[in-house]
Amino acid sequence: MKQRLLSAFVILCVIVGGAWSVQRFLKGAPHTEATVKTTPEPENDGGQEMVTLSPDKLAIAAIESTPVQLRTMQTRVIVPGRLQYDDTRHIDIKSATAGILVEVRVKPGDPVAAGAVLAVISSPEIGQARADVLKSEAEGDLAQQRLQWAEDIRQGMSEIVSGIKERKTSDEIRTATEGMNLGDYRERLMTAYSRFQLATKLKSKLEGVDQGAIAARTVLERTSEEEAAHAALSGAIEQARYDSRLQSNEARLAFNDAQRRAELAKQHLRALLGPNHVEAMPESSESGDDLARVEIRAPFAGSIERRMFSESERVIVGDALFVLADSSRLWVAADVREQEWGVLALNPQSTLRVTVPAMGGAEFQATLYYVGREVSALGNSLPLLARIENEEGQLRPGLFVRVELPLGDARESLAVPDSAIQVHEGRRFVFVTESAGCFRSTDVEVGESCEGWTEIRKGLNAGDQVVSKGAFILKSERLLEGESEA
Repeated sequence: MKQRLLSAFVILCVIVGGAWSVQRFLKGAPHTEATVKTTPEPENDGGQEMVTLSPDKLAIAAIESTPVQLRTMQTRVIVPGRLQYDDTRHIDIKSATAGILVEVRVKPGDPVAAGAVLAVISSPEIGQARADVLKSEAEGDLAQQRLQWAEDIRQGMSEIVSGIKERKTSDEIRTATEGMNLGDYRERLMTAYSRFQLATKLKSKLEGVDQGAIAARTVLERTSEEEAAHAALSGAIEQARYDSRLQSNEARLAFNDAQRRAELAKQHLRALLGPNHVEAMPESSESGDDLARVEIRAPFAGSIERRMFSESERVIVGDALFVLADSSRLWVAADVREQEWGVLALNPQSTLRVTVPAMGGAEFQATLYYVGREVSALGNSLPLLARIENEEGQLRPGLFVRVELPLGDARESLAVPDSAIQVHEGRRFVFVTESAGCFRSTDVEVGESCEGWTEIRKGLNAGDQVVSKGAFILKSERLLEGESEA
């Protein structure tokens, strides 16, 4: 057994020694004991090394440079979140009345326009309420006609009274009031006026006659008849004014009451149908079926997410018939932890960057809606909501997202494109263009990254031309030169 172990150990040593020899041969160094030495790393003057490319390599590398410039930088943090329906555009469409579903016109997934008919319910309760509305409206029309009749009579009566005061003839008054609605006032007033005119005429015949030829009694009788006729006419006029005003007021009172009852009937119908129902009365109200027909309409444009009932099923008040959602705008919901509470300084309408990993890291812009005020006892966090537009329908509720939140105040700092920063063995450096084909590797101290730019705290000056495209090729060239030197 010991011999086997010894043989295995010798074979292992031979393999390791052979591999070391091959490695030294490939590096061009003689594989002898004298060459196994460690050479100290040459000191780097401020981390700066020169890399030179031949014209051919320079053409292949397609190097591009960007000047170091001042940019607005801000500390940012990424928090997880979820897409949700907009609560104001995601509703249960419920039945406002009891009845039977006679039509169901949509199914889950169907897009619908605002006001589209989703289902039809036959409801006796709604039919009775609509019948009450029709009755109250008819009574209102009748009361309006009566009021108009009373007003016309009152106006015609006023015309007769004006003619009497002006002492017009009966024929003139009849001509002036021809076609007017007067009721029985025409007969009452014109009869009294004719008697008064006759008494006046009889009395006037005595004025040109010798008083001695006429008995005093006759004069007194004629005078008394005229006064009685005048009094009767005045009484008839006063009574007519009172009666016409009373009839007009009663008609107006009845009309106002009919209007109130009609409005109460309509309010009762609207209450039964619900606030979102746009159609109170059907277009045709000749049959009871039409009166009992209730059309369930979409309050806004969206898509049907769920359907709970089918045709011929009975529903009661409050039953959810459909779930309607408009996903053209969604919520981004996230939680802000203690260490991220600098986001509380954000103003409403601030723009946030949202990344969707399920869509290959696609980025979208969201608008901050609010940051909650109450800290959750479970997660010690605050809720954050943002609005994100989804007109093309790419996003779906429930998707996991990453939300980039700006923290603290923005500041002006020197910055370079992210692509210019190279990393090797923990060192960060950039390549500064010195001349055509000649580049200087310079170590830098970096800060925050923001919108594709990285803050430079130390190592560069404003205006320095740094390689923003092709920097990795220069890095590879630099490493190869280092290995060849070694």
